[in-house]
Amino acid sequence: MTQKRTPGIVHAKFDRRGPTVFDISIISHALLTPLSLSAPLQFALQPILQILKFTNPLTHHQATTKSDPHKIVLATNIAETTLTIDGIVYVVDSGLVKLKEHNPKSGIDTLTKIRIMKPWLFGLGVRTGGFRHSEGLWFDPSYLGSWGSPPWVPVTHIVAGHSVEWTEHATFPWQYSRPKGHTLRLNRQWWVEDRRSGTGPAQAIQRRGRAGRTQPGKCYRLYSQYEFSRMKSEAIPEIQRTNVESVVLQLASLGVRDILQFDFMSPPKLDAVMEALEHLQQLGALDDHMALTEMGRKMSEFPLDPPLAKVLITSASLHCTEEILTIVALLSTQHQNLFVNSKKVRVLANEKKAQFNHPDGDHLTLLKVYNAWRLNYYEREWCRKNFVQYRSLVEAGEIRAQLSDMVESHGLPLLSCGRDTVNIRKAFCSGFFRRLAKSVVRVKGGYSTFTNETALIPQVVFVHPNSSLFPLSLTPEWILYHEVVKTKKAYMRAIVTVEPAWVKQFAPKFVSRMARKYPELGNI
Repeated sequence: MTQKRTPGIVHAKFDRRGPTVFDISIISHALLTPLSLSAPLQFALQPILQILKFTNPLTHHQATTKSDPHKIVLATNIAETTLTIDGIVYVVDSGLVKLKEHNPKSGIDTLTKIRIMKPWLFGLGVRTGGFRHSEGLWFDPSYLGSWGSPPWVPVTHIVAGHSVEWTEHATFPWQYSRPKGHTLRLNRQWWVEDRRSGTGPAQAIQRRGRAGRTQPGKCYRLYSQYEFSRMKSEAIPEIQRTNVESVVLQLASLGVRDILQFDFMSPPKLDAVMEALEHLQQLGALDDHMALTEMGRKMSEFPLDPPLAKVLITSASLHCTEEILTIVALLSTQHQNLFVNSKKVRVLANEKKAQFNHPDGDHLTLLKVYNAWRLNYYEREWCRKNFVQYRSLVEAGEIRAQLSDMVESHGLPLLSCGRDTVNIRKAFCSGFFRRLAKSVVRVKGGYSTFTNETALIPQVVFVHPNSSLFPLSLTPEWILYHEVVKTKKAYMRAIVTVEPAWVKQFAPKFVSRMARKYPELGNI
């Protein structure tokens, strides 16, 4: 790719969010040579920084030799469909993507790095009656052409790490000598399907299509032809791996009574629908016969997740509608972090962020930032000086204006609670009572959740490093979280401190039922 030195843009594809943003920063600096202009491209970049990505490299960089410079764009999957960059000659596709999957039993969203396909793993081993893990072997299918020295790994590594499906295809005697000289007699051959949600060949083709728009181009895929040929023809539909509460509520608002028998084009998992029905009933959106209530009708008319809609409606009776409108709008933006998180300015950004941190949690920190921006006449320069994402605040302002009109159309009063934060935190108890967590003394920084009634032990989660509560030396005993995303650990995002009595006030049935499993809830 670099030997021919064809003038143009090199586009390297990474998976979205997570460590790859850091990787993009590191590689971007490593590629800065006299003959290249390196440009990161990810969703969280400021618009002024993205202007550079769409310009001709010759207008920004002068070659120091007779060869023309290369412009290198290191991008997350925002560049697949959201943005089109002219002049790309080469695409380097890592074959990876990060997808969020919802676990209805634990209520936790898992952010997992996977291949853009659903790979099949070929295995040889012994199976008589039950499967003997210790005798099973598997290897990556990309090595099928190298029978001499495949990278053998015990099958227990797959069974422990992934959900797999076994399908036997043939039965015949087979003898194979392992690299270490051990011999196993194998009488079964099977394929193992990795059932994590790959997105299919369409995404690989979409990535390839970024090159060759204005001149001939090439796509370098960092995976084998065999892997590509075994991609699933279709991706797993999003409805089968995400929270379906909003979908179920909308169906109920349309008069669908038996949602379990509804003819979905791509039916979601049964346990996901059951969990959604149970939660909506606890929120007061459905009655005991799973029919829509008046509260459910109001909730369905807001373009929000059901818990946020319940919080917004409840805020009117707690005289804090203005504050809740702002917080809900900020929680509804597409940006996970309101503050700039660039490595170059991280120290200064953290110092500025510390000035806004509220001891009662992230919700009130968000409110504090927005109000400060409003008092400074919504200036972009104020955001730059305080390392705040200007786009996030603008988007939140637009969402807030829309929600404010809807609140008034429902006849709800727009009231402010001033500096009193108690009612703000109480309002969130009305919609997020299932996301209650208690500090765990034996685990530093850990909290136990109360979402899974059938779990043998409570799920332990941790405060996200971006939280305003993370640097505090004192850990609040009881908190509510907006969501939990599991990467290397299960991290809580958007946390607010609460009193457990408030949760019991808004959800007495939930507390009494969960107290049978968790005695600490019986004491509130």
